[in-house]
Formats: sequence, C-alpha cells, structure tokens
Amino acid sequence: MYNFCTLFDKNYLYKGVALCNSIFRHCGSFRLWILCMDEETFEILKKMKLKNVELVHLTEIEDAELLAVKKTRNPGEYAWTCKSYLLLFILKNNKKLEVITYLDSDLYFFESPQRIYKELKDNSVMLTPHRFGKEKMHWEKTRGRYNAGVIIFKNDDVAMKCLKEWKSDCLAWCFERYEEGKLGDQLYLNHWNEKFSGVHDIENVGANLGPWSLSKYEIMLNNNEILVDGFPLSLFHFHALKIFSLFSFEPAFGYNVSKKNITLLYEPYYAELKRIILNVNDIDENFNFGFSDRISFYRRVKDFISKILQ
Repeated sequence: MYNFCTLFDKNYLYKGVALCNSIFRHCGSFRLWILCMDEETFEILKKMKLKNVELVHLTEIEDAELLAVKKTRNPGEYAWTCKSYLLLFILKNNKKLEVITYLDSDLYFFESPQRIYKELKDNSVMLTPHRFGKEKMHWEKTRGRYNAGVIIFKNDDVAMKCLKEWKSDCLAWCFERYEEGKLGDQLYLNHWNEKFSGVHDIENVGANLGPWSLSKYEIMLNNNEILVDGFPLSLFHFHALKIFSLFSFEPAFGYNVSKKNITLLYEPYYAELKRIILNVNDIDENFNFGFSDRISFYRRVKDFISKILQ
C-alpha cells in the first residue's frame, strides 16, 4: 500500500489529475490525499470520483496560526506553508500509517515507485537532490541542494520532529524569494541531514528528475522504457510547464530541454493533459482555469533576456 499526498488549486488542477492518473496506472494499491486549495478544485474533484483518493478541504487543516499568515502570502507561498500541515493532519488521523510521501502536483510517474521505496530501509526521511546540470550548479545556493517536490516520511519520532520543525520554520518565513539562506519551504531541507539522524538522499537518479538536471543525463527509450543514464525513469517533475490552450504547451523556460527529451518525456504528458482538459470541460464547461497567457509569458521571457544582456 503506497500512501501519497499532494495539494493544488484550480490553476494546477489539470496537472494534479495527471499525477493521480499516473499513480493509478503504476502504483497498484494506494491511497492519495489531496488538499484542495480552493472551492473550485474541491467541487471538480468531488464530481470526478477519483479511485482511492481522499479529498481534504482547506478548512480542515487551517488553524489560527496558519490563517494569521495567509493574508501575507501569495497562493504559491501559502501552498508551500500548507505542506507540513497536510502531512501532520494525515498522520494525526491515520496513526497506523507507516509511510507517507508528499508529491508536488506537477509530478508524473513513468513506472512503479518500488525502486524508490527500496532505499527507505531504516531511514526516517528521504530527500531528492536537485542534481543540477553543470550550467545550473550555481542555483544550488539560492534554490537548495534538495527539491521539496518529493519527500518521504516514515511515521516515527524522527520524522515527526522534522515535520514539526518544518511547520514552525514555514510559519515564520515562507516567501518566493531568496533571503538570508532561505527560499520558500525548500532551503530548510538543506539542514535536515545535520539536525536529524536517518535522513537519506535518494540515490535513484530517475526519482524526481526535473528540467534542471536534463542536461546532466542521457535520456533514451529502450523496449518502451525511458532510461536515465541506463536507469529506469520513475518520476518526472514537469516544473514550470505552461498550458496555453488545448493544443499549445511549453516546457519550463530557461532550461535545456532538447527535442529528443520533448518527444520522450513531454509529448506523452501533453497528451495526458489534453484528455484531462476535455474531461474537466465535460464536467463543467465553464471551468477555464490553468491556462497561461502567451503574451504575458513572452513579455516575461523578454524581460529575463534583457536583464541577462545588461
């Protein structure tokens, strides 16, 4: 039995449902908790009746402390702040649960996570290093050694101490900027190995592979299996992918995503998203969230390039 949790709002609903579908396809026996960050998400997912999925309404986890910081943070920052709350909520209400894995909603399984979980052994927490490509190594200072999109917690004392500290840290400061060694909820992970015993860096390079590390590895197809330097791809992170319309998608800007990698990794994901967009439209033809504005996107690209050239 795999136990997962994620969270997303209406702007990430298509990607979140794609994650659900990939779990259903590759994980066999599982439970997935979804924290719905707004009412629209809760209502659409309720109508979809996704198998083995438990919906968590945002009001179920919000306490006075969390509500006190809500107005000071944008939706992304607030979602990051809610991660530890969701994990603690699930563990509190499922005391016999042995392991829980947090997943960002823009992740997608390409195979069973069995290879990833084999590394847990006697460890309490498992983290996925960014493994930045050479041209992005300087990002480790401002974006962290680890990506907070996949974190596995065993239900034990060490993991609970870690989670409670993360909750306290994120309540105090969780913003979308680099400041004094902090960035959102992510740079706090840098110190977990020093503070807690039983924190393990996942060695599987196919776990939480993202566009930031594609230039570092050879991606190839062998007997209908995608390999990363010869190892099976388990889980890919479609970070910052843009959906402009049913027929128009863009990988994350500023990363080295080759045509080959678009064909192997991105095009199957685009096809999944198209099916989901149509399905959601059948449920609610007025649902029109999750799409980026192309003009605004290219203005941001132009500003980014101008800053580099200055």
